[in-house]
Amino acid sequence: WLDFSDFTELSDYEISERILRKAKVWLDYGKMFGSEGEKFQRINCATPRPILEEALKRICSEALLFEHAS
Repeated sequence: WLDFSDFTELSDYEISERILRKAKVWLDYGKMFGSEGEKFQRINCATPRPILEEALKRICSEALLFEHAS
């Protein structure tokens, strides 16, 4: 689970869309697992380590852009 609760200016949908469109990584809405999942995104770690590392780098790079946009 990835916690995006610090990004208060963005909705869950906006966070997901930005990561999908800009970082090119698919995550599952945390909210689809219940209301307590709001502002969380689920990542599937059942993939080879190099792919997971690349995905996390892309997500982190995009998250840094979130911070600079606010």
